[in-house]
Amino acid sequence: MKKIKSLLGALLILILWQIPPVFGGESTYESPGDVVAGPRAWLVPAGEILLVNGALGAANYYIGSRSWAQIGTASIIENFELGFDWDPDGFPCNTLDHPYHGAVFFGAARSVGYSFSESLLFSTLGSLQWEFFMETEQPSTNDFIMTSLGGAFLGEILFRTSVEFLRPRQGKSISAWGHIAGFLTSPPLWVNSRLYKNKITFHKEPSPFEYLALGAGLGNAQSRGEPDVRYNPLLFAEARYNRTREGRSVLAYDYFTVRAELEQIKTGDILKRIESNGILAGSSKPLFGADRSLFGLFASYDYMEGLWYDRFSDVGIGPGMLLEYENARQRVAFYSGIYAIFGAASARYALIYGDTPYEEKDETYNFGSELKNGAYYMGPGIMSRFELNYKRGIFSARAALRQFWVHSVHATDANEWGFLIPFSVSIRPAPFLVSFEYELIHRDSFYDDYHPLHNDAYTMKMYTGFTF
Repeated sequence: MKKIKSLLGALLILILWQIPPVFGGESTYESPGDVVAGPRAWLVPAGEILLVNGALGAANYYIGSRSWAQIGTASIIENFELGFDWDPDGFPCNTLDHPYHGAVFFGAARSVGYSFSESLLFSTLGSLQWEFFMETEQPSTNDFIMTSLGGAFLGEILFRTSVEFLRPRQGKSISAWGHIAGFLTSPPLWVNSRLYKNKITFHKEPSPFEYLALGAGLGNAQSRGEPDVRYNPLLFAEARYNRTREGRSVLAYDYFTVRAELEQIKTGDILKRIESNGILAGSSKPLFGADRSLFGLFASYDYMEGLWYDRFSDVGIGPGMLLEYENARQRVAFYSGIYAIFGAASARYALIYGDTPYEEKDETYNFGSELKNGAYYMGPGIMSRFELNYKRGIFSARAALRQFWVHSVHATDANEWGFLIPFSVSIRPAPFLVSFEYELIHRDSFYDDYHPLHNDAYTMKMYTGFTF
């Protein structure tokens, strides 16, 4: 709990620090080297955030008939009197929907010229407005963290991707597909680039995307003691973005990697997976004799739905380092990083034993316990990532290791620990891609004096698609 209060305190300091430059009136200030310059008129994102929250609240009230959307003066006063608590909504709502909600707030500010840190202020204020004014339920600590921080980390990736779809190229107009893709990745940027066409300008450099792939495939998974989940159709997209240059300051998310995947299983459910990692601040000076290097503070946002016990999500910040060695024949790249995270992971004790362990200790609370296969823990933790990539001609290979630990903020001594080891080989005769991936998943669950739970699983996937 002290760690969470410290995080909230850090966000409050950020708010107080950013208020003077953000609300100092309209200006043409531009962060050096940023991808978009604009009017920086704070009323624009503030008004759009109010409009989005109002429309979403009205839809839940009039169309969805949600009881929590029946707000009034009494509910607002009560929210301020009660303060923050933990929200037990389902895993997708708390760890995916809220970050996307925050990404819209964040994109509204970025699209009119505010920097990354200034736009984080808007996603934070938008989250506070929703929690205190738009729900009858007590303000949620986890929603506030996921909407503000998760919204910024996911939102910057979506924003920069949208920039590449919507920025004009010399002598070429934006295609209809470009407009559609730009709107889908960042609706605020698409809207504001139309409304303020003469005030918003985009960078004129070559595209920073070093690699982009889209495609489809099949996957299967097996867990010890569980039936196979075979031949699931899936769609994927992955990209590597790099605007860093030696001798130029590194802005937040000048370098990032992202992979998104949708997989439909036999029940008809669609499993979603997002893995992202981007630099917040650092240097691109040469290091250890590398042809290219990058080191500093990195940010992570991940959302993973796998087998019934394999859910994991995080927002994290920590030191990282990227080294790339390249010659005419081959390229080798290595990344390592360790993050302090606020994360969520499947609560296997709740999935197996129900509420029995908690009732024995007067702890009847676990996140999402009212949902089928939905129980999970949420709280502070640690995550590490290591990745090695090798490319020679049209052949490439990747090996990685991700470790994570999540400690529940409610259940006594409840911890979820695990690691994922993916290995993939690919053939890329441009513009085509064929890839095979194997991933080992190991999970350990610890809860007070209960017997520890262990499980291994693996997935195998075959992809084909196009590279750009």
